[in-house]
Amino acid sequence: MKNMKAIITVLVLFVACGGYAQKKGKKSTISEGTVVTGNITAVSDFDIYGELKGNFSSEAALVVGETAKINGAITAATVTMKGSYEGDLTVSGLLSVEEQASVKGKANVGLLSVKEGAVYSVTTIMPERGDREDAKKKKTKEE
Repeated sequence: MKNMKAIITVLVLFVACGGYAQKKGKKSTISEGTVVTGNITAVSDFDIYGELKGNFSSEAALVVGETAKINGAITAATVTMKGSYEGDLTVSGLLSVEEQASVKGKANVGLLSVKEGAVYSVTTIMPERGDREDAKKKKTKEE
């Protein structure tokens, strides 16, 4: 078990430093059943289906999958939330909370979409209407 933690730590450091696999258009993933303790800084899109006990930061998109459990701060361009999350969110573009998601904490978002059935117990700050229009334009450019 100790060796597994060391391997995961090395992998996280590799990803955080922009490992060779992380080029534009590529995506990194934490698989279901994997537990990462520590902070992650990513340079490309990222999917989490396992557990993260720490902070996540990226200028790209993050998908928190149905099986994911995250406790820590998230900073990203866009976030699609399908799993369980508790912490502080900073999303410059769209935070999309799907019906199976459970989100608790604080959020500062450009745009917000919460589907019926989602648990969303969050103190949320959104920019004024003119700033939201800028966030929509940014989202359209990214797509």
